[in-house]
Amino acid sequence: MVANVSHDRRTPLASLHGYLETLSLKADKLGPEERQRYLAIALAQSVKVGGLAQSLFELARLEHGKLQPAPEDFSIVDLIQNVLEKFALPAQAKHLQLRAGVPPALPAVSADLGMIERVLTNLLDNAIRHTPA
Repeated sequence: MVANVSHDRRTPLASLHGYLETLSLKADKLGPEERQRYLAIALAQSVKVGGLAQSLFELARLEHGKLQPAPEDFSIVDLIQNVLEKFALPAQAKHLQLRAGVPPALPAVSADLGMIERVLTNLLDNAIRHTPA
């Protein structure tokens, strides 16, 4: 896991560095739209690096028994729909369709909502990223 996160961290860090370096070296030669686009990409990459750092922190807490699940009752159907909505645009950009084959009347589940959401988010993020159009 640590090796994967370390590897995954290199790409957004390199991209972040590249865009910031370009902004720094060519600030007077870039138009406002191009500058704004570079800043938006750099910001998105910094968010990604932050998420990876948070994942490492949570992994360390899990390994040391400091992160305990906080079960609560919730609708798994609603959670799946919310996560699918979050990935609708990235899926559409790759000409993919997301559909949940979940019966609408499932009983509530008791689990750590945040942890389950993270698992579903990671699965969909990886599936979209690694599935060809």
